[in-house]
Amino acid sequence: MMRFGIHSLQARQRGAIFSLHVESVGCRYDIRVNDVPVDLHEEATSMTIDVPVNASVITGENDLAAIVVPAGRESEEFPPDARLAITVRESDESTEGARVVGGIAFRPAELTQDRSGVAESPPQEDGNDARVERVAENVFLLGRTFTLEGAFPTWSWMKGHEIPDTPVVRARLLQEMQAFYRALKAKDEHTIRALTRRKAREIGRAYHGDEEEGHGMIEFLDHVADPEMALLPFAEEGLELEILGHGRLARLLTPEGFGPIAFGIRQHPIAAHMSTIYCVDEHVNWTQIR
Repeated sequence: MMRFGIHSLQARQRGAIFSLHVESVGCRYDIRVNDVPVDLHEEATSMTIDVPVNASVITGENDLAAIVVPAGRESEEFPPDARLAITVRESDESTEGARVVGGIAFRPAELTQDRSGVAESPPQEDGNDARVERVAENVFLLGRTFTLEGAFPTWSWMKGHEIPDTPVVRARLLQEMQAFYRALKAKDEHTIRALTRRKAREIGRAYHGDEEEGHGMIEFLDHVADPEMALLPFAEEGLELEILGHGRLARLLTPEGFGPIAFGIRQHPIAAHMSTIYCVDEHVNWTQIR
């Protein structure tokens, strides 16, 4: 299944764009920046992709992390040539090419393991070590920090309330998402814009644009207006609550790991799963923020 969303950068580049250049062979992965999901790959195929991450980074120290498993079932081993390379890059219209800020190079075949069970990875190309932890058989957690200069704001969710992992929170978030789904189903543009205004404003700002460009990047309005797209039934069965953003973001996921709101492409077996991540803002309101 295909996942559409803010990864398709549409705003005109007017300043620095930070992105992850990801090369994967024999791996499935879930990559996060500052505990915000930025790329998920769950197919057995190898791939190379560039993922803009301006809306997830901050000025100063940032955390890059990834959960990595073999491309087959989790009980299978990594193939000998398996690798996952994640490079943080900076580019802008005033320079040619991209500047490498940092990254992780993970090759399971090169890992060693001490008696405590901690996996060790060779030094990275920039001289820094990645954190590599074996969390289960053939399941690894990778991590490292990188530092960015620039004028990124403190995103509003970072100042929001901590969200407990409780059935009450799950039920409240489900209500928010169902209300948003009803607005999409009714093609109620006014309500859709109102419910995603802060999200659009922040994403637009992250990519040096405005709120209107932010709405274009999150694509809800485009999908509602597209005659080739059809809103799929709300996938409520078995939804699980996930707390993100170091305790200040939340989302609901299906047992397959997708968001419950998706659009189908007519005449094709493809689903566009939309990103709907919420925070509890300074006024204790649930707000769709990423």
